[in-house]
Amino acid sequence: MKLFSSARVLSRRLYSAKAAANPEAAAKARLLPEELEITKLPNGLVVATLENYSPSSRIGVFIKAGSRYETASNLGVNHVLRLASNLTTKGASAFKITRGLEATGAGLSHYVSVPLTDEQFKEKEKSVIKNLMLQQFVQNHFTSARMALVGLGVSHSVLKQVGEQFLNIRSGAGSAAVKAQYRGGEIREQNGESLVHAAVVAEGATIGSPEANAFNVLQHVLGAGPLIKRGSNTSSKLFQAVSKATNQPFDVSAFNANYSDSGLFGVYTVSQAAAAGDVIKAAINQLNAIAGGSVTEADIARAKNQLKSQYLLSLENSSGLLNEIGSQALAAGTYTSPADASQQIDSVTSADIVNAAKKFASGKKSLAATGNLENTPFVSDI
Repeated sequence: MKLFSSARVLSRRLYSAKAAANPEAAAKARLLPEELEITKLPNGLVVATLENYSPSSRIGVFIKAGSRYETASNLGVNHVLRLASNLTTKGASAFKITRGLEATGAGLSHYVSVPLTDEQFKEKEKSVIKNLMLQQFVQNHFTSARMALVGLGVSHSVLKQVGEQFLNIRSGAGSAAVKAQYRGGEIREQNGESLVHAAVVAEGATIGSPEANAFNVLQHVLGAGPLIKRGSNTSSKLFQAVSKATNQPFDVSAFNANYSDSGLFGVYTVSQAAAAGDVIKAAINQLNAIAGGSVTEADIARAKNQLKSQYLLSLENSSGLLNEIGSQALAAGTYTSPADASQQIDSVTSADIVNAAKKFASGKKSLAATGNLENTPFVSDI
């Protein structure tokens, strides 16, 4: 592991440590955060940095892989790779990797990640999934053109140097994913559980599209779940509608997921088995009512404020901000600032929300349910 630093950068990082001893001098020396910089290197690697002069830096490598790129023959390969990220590689033992990180005061976390070069797994890992399968997946998908290197509290020129030296791995765009197509369907798991968990969805919107913002606002109009820890959801329109249909305990919220090719939108319910049909029907009826125009400007304003608050709060910690920058840089090579994102949310109209609800109401439905399903309707009955 090699570190890139200089006395100039180091002095900036230490300004906060001097603040307690000399607040006035520290205030004069304090530097304002710079603008986000994004560069695409000749090998296709996207490098994005936000120099905010934080006392500690955070760096992430984002790779366009994941379960989306798995096939029927290698399902689960990404999870094995993620678990293998701290194992011994061809060039270093697990102990050496851990001590090397500790020696620099660094920490390592991962969602789906592996050592990017010289992958080599021990015999005991081969019993879970073939070594060749792991290496083949890495070879096909872990290319420089499918990666984004993102840094917070680091100079753009320094991170570009890191990318050029360490992430110039393999050229080419790698294997492409098969374009996803929404088809509908039904999965029912009948068991003895007294609670029924059910999700009813239809096709939603692709990520980054104007329609996606309408579905995001619609989700909060209906109720996206409690907004505080261990809080209730009694103020949501879904909760109010379902509470009129049953006096038994239940939970209900709107579901929204946006992907690169399509999306899913609908409702998720938890109820007693005897009340499952009434709860699901009441939730769907509330969505159909909005499709018919039953939504007020006050409802929309509240939903927009909740959505913006949720989004901005997710960016308050460095981990959330790093993930947001990395996801956007990897997908589009650009970054939408929080101010612009908030403006896009504000531009959603009542007609946009009604049209989103109409898309659900008229769309082909999918149902997934588990529990005692005696009173749970089939997707053809919804």
